[in-house]
Amino acid sequence: MADSQTVKKWTIFAGTWLLGIVFLAAAFLKALDVNAFTQQIARYQLLPPDLDLPFAVGLIVVEAIVGLACLVSFRLRIALSLMIALLALFFVATLLRWSLLQDTNCNCFGPVVTGGPRGVVLHTTILIALAGVLLALMRNTIVSSSLRGGRIAAGVFAMFLLIFVAQPFSGKSALLQNAMTGDQTRIFLSAVCEKCKKEAGKVRALAASTDVPPVRIFIGASYDYQINDYFKEVNLQVPYTPMTFPQLARETPQVPKVQIYRAGGLVKEWVGDVPGPDEVKEALSTAR
Repeated sequence: MADSQTVKKWTIFAGTWLLGIVFLAAAFLKALDVNAFTQQIARYQLLPPDLDLPFAVGLIVVEAIVGLACLVSFRLRIALSLMIALLALFFVATLLRWSLLQDTNCNCFGPVVTGGPRGVVLHTTILIALAGVLLALMRNTIVSSSLRGGRIAAGVFAMFLLIFVAQPFSGKSALLQNAMTGDQTRIFLSAVCEKCKKEAGKVRALAASTDVPPVRIFIGASYDYQINDYFKEVNLQVPYTPMTFPQLARETPQVPKVQIYRAGGLVKEWVGDVPGPDEVKEALSTAR
């Protein structure tokens, strides 16, 4: 009986310690790029636009508090219950807004972990199951707070090690990973750039030309409504991928920027201007 209780206690310690690291790392990574997380909250279209940022910041704070509570074994039942509630909220919201979240990154772990609604459902299901099992194990079990200092030190070290190891793989925008093969014309724009608006006619010409690889726009903005306003103002109907301004800045120091890819390899790029179809055709013929 004593042995089973010991195993149960150490299982609770290990599980809550792991969840604490996960939630603290998630909060830290979101805080590094609050705009990206805010933009994803806005895509759910469940809140008024002026509440998206406060809600995103609030979630980051709550995640950090819950993660810290699990790390130090403080009020574990409350922390785990709140954790399950947060995860369930995102799970249900994702199911309700599934179609709106297609071709987007969840930003649940900042730029490190990518994936659309399927990714959200998968990792929330796993975390809810783990938290639920731990909560069930805590029934009729007294969990002491021994070795708290060691757990904190080891947890903080593990969290930053996880971030340090994962971040190099997120330096190049994960939003481009789905377009690394095949022929494509990538056009990087800003939704609030006047030059990008003036060059929209050239973008339209590239998209309409049969001599130019399929066009996809990567457009930076702080909020979805800025992107919608841009496309309405310039009357563009081209496939696009939304980006935050920090993500856009990592890809190009200046907009507009146009890149022509053939079989996944870069043929030529133009920075500061959008070329015409004939110029792109010439670049492609020269590269053969």
